[in-house]
Amino acid sequence: MSEDLYLELIQSIKNVFNSDYSTTEISNFCETSYTAISELRRYKRDIMSAGLKTCLALYRFAVLHHINEEYLKKEKKKGSFHTITLPVPMNRIVVAQNPLDLFAYGFFKITYPNHEFISNSNELTRLETSDSVFLSSLNRIYHCDDFELNFKCGYTGTGPKNFVSFLENHSKINKKELEDIIFNHMVVEYNLSTDTLTGYPSLISNKNIELYFYNRKLIIVLKDYCNSLLFKKSKNLKLVESVNDILFFQDMLNKHYGFSVEMRNVLYIPECVHSEEGLYTLSKNRRALYPEDDIFIVLEYDEFEIWLPYNLCQTKGDIFSNEEMVQFLNHLGITIDYAPVNKRKLIEDIQVLPIE
Repeated sequence: MSEDLYLELIQSIKNVFNSDYSTTEISNFCETSYTAISELRRYKRDIMSAGLKTCLALYRFAVLHHINEEYLKKEKKKGSFHTITLPVPMNRIVVAQNPLDLFAYGFFKITYPNHEFISNSNELTRLETSDSVFLSSLNRIYHCDDFELNFKCGYTGTGPKNFVSFLENHSKINKKELEDIIFNHMVVEYNLSTDTLTGYPSLISNKNIELYFYNRKLIIVLKDYCNSLLFKKSKNLKLVESVNDILFFQDMLNKHYGFSVEMRNVLYIPECVHSEEGLYTLSKNRRALYPEDDIFIVLEYDEFEIWLPYNLCQTKGDIFSNEEMVQFLNHLGITIDYAPVNKRKLIEDIQVLPIE
């Protein structure tokens, strides 16, 4: 027997003898006489004089009642790890039910291309985000699934239970409290340095958005603002209703990612410009039944763009004099003062409004 195993066995048996369990309970479990256990417990007999069967029974008792030495050492370390080395030292874990909430809270790490926030690609690329991340002491972000760890929160499924089990091995927080926070919050953060678990509400669980990269820019598509007649809610949908979401993403990108929120241009893409392979037609397999795949309004910023599938259904004149568009721009703090376009002129090209 190795020295480590020997020390584990002997110390665990001593833990049994020093515990509050009665000699009767111990002797019954070990199927050993009361006298024998009593003499061992009062050190009238040396532990090494006991038979192997008795020693193993005493060790099983210690394991079953969580007083074996290995378990107690782990319990003592809980809450004092400060970091987990995987292999980089990590000191925070953030988990969400909806991966886009990590984006909204500022914990955004994309899986491609090249694990960089800004892509060099000039092709429209759909982004996949992670629902659980580790953060190093330098606040670098790592996917939990890179370490084959599947974590979730907000319900009582496999991912949340995995997260509870993981924290049970590192935190002094009891299981019931872990489950209460992890199962009932849409976003959860565990800080190893302070051994604290905090739950947060979802910021965008009710928003239907998609993220893309194009031409070194992050593209945010606000899918909720599709006014196609195929959608029941389109009847009462107003373009101005999108302003709150636009301002939310502006503030969030500025606060968490340092993006400039100075708008450069507003683009309107008429239906005649769309094609099967067009940039503003997101689905490569677009069919006539799904016009929501087309983008009609684009807000351009230095580092990102916001796209809306809201069609003003105007084919002639100045789209930026459209009553809905004027109201929309005014709520964004934009006023227009320029010569109007001929009302009879067809809108055949992408219309651009530079923002000064």
